[in-house]
Amino acid sequence: MKRFTFAAVIIGVLAFNARAFATPVLVQPSVWSGNGTNVGISWTSQTSAGSGYVAFDDFSFATTTVVNQITWLGIYLNLDLTNGTPNTSRWDILFNDNTGPGGTPGPNVAVNTGVGVVQTTLGSGLFGNNPVTVYQFTAQFAPFTAAAGVTYWVSAVSVGPTFAPFFSWIQGTGGDGTSAQVQLSSFTPVSDVFQQGDRALTLSRVPEPATVTLLGLGLSGIAVRRRRNRS
Repeated sequence: MKRFTFAAVIIGVLAFNARAFATPVLVQPSVWSGNGTNVGISWTSQTSAGSGYVAFDDFSFATTTVVNQITWLGIYLNLDLTNGTPNTSRWDILFNDNTGPGGTPGPNVAVNTGVGVVQTTLGSGLFGNNPVTVYQFTAQFAPFTAAAGVTYWVSAVSVGPTFAPFFSWIQGTGGDGTSAQVQLSSFTPVSDVFQQGDRALTLSRVPEPATVTLLGLGLSGIAVRRRRNRS
């Protein structure tokens, strides 16, 4: 019974902390570097009743790559661009192709609606001269396979009961220096434009629960064997 309980505890802890096994495959750190520093160029990614803005960043991989987790950083702003309170009913993670006008985001190739999100308050920053609260968000989604050498666009969209306060995705580094933003009106795109700066994000691959469970069984077996050798 003790051995079974010990193994179950190990497996449970590993499954609960599956994010710890994430392998980052795209990392664009934020230009915000801690309390009191500037968050850089920030783009709105908030919709309500199908209207608002959706911010994207582009990426590509040299080899076929599977991702199923995203981490992103952002702030909430009132209409006067002062610090706002979180106004998100659900998060949607979108992957779009690159066939929009001039290579901007085209149609969706994967839509993840209402993903579970872990939200963390990181500290304070400056948007222009306005103090703002900086948040980090992490979400897992259905595995997305990015074909080798193909450009895709990814978006984290805050869907709220009202447009404001609105989520704004802060600036990152390490990409190609370009983002995009699509304006929606009643679920219909009315503009699709390039914007300056990368977005702060990390795309990762997290093992499936079955893989984590197998790892837990292997570790528990090693631990039991060591106990036997000591006795």
